[in-house]
Amino acid sequence: NNLEIMMIRLASIVLFLLLPISVAFGGGHSQQAGILNISMKVPDTEVALMDELFAAHEKWIKETHFLSGNEEPVLVSYKVLKSPDFKNPSDPSQGTTGNTIYVLSEVYERPAGLKKHMDLNFPRGPEMRKIIGKYWPTVTFVAFPEVIASYP
Repeated sequence: NNLEIMMIRLASIVLFLLLPISVAFGGGHSQQAGILNISMKVPDTEVALMDELFAAHEKWIKETHFLSGNEEPVLVSYKVLKSPDFKNPSDPSQGTTGNTIYVLSEVYERPAGLKKHMDLNFPRGPEMRKIIGKYWPTVTFVAFPEVIASYP
């Protein structure tokens, strides 16, 4: 369908043109953090593929990222969250929508760590970007945000 192809192309433009700009300027502000959060809602029919992609991503993270030291990327936290999309989150007994929500959260010790992460280029990145493009209306993408509150 032409609309779907246009949405995938638009998402690709955003991810490949705008993200490098945020990466280039992201580390310059003292309040910005090396944090990446991506959330998306996919049909339950895509769950097996998403689980497999995130398992491959976790493996790649463990092979290419550090937990301490001065060599980037130094990862403080890495989480992939998965939840049914409940019709009414306050009453799960009402069932689900037939979708699953995924949240990828990566926190780096320094903004330079997130920049290095982006430069490393996950080998299955094109496949991941295609899925993100396909479900773009449900995606939130936050990179190098300003931290306005934190505890502890």
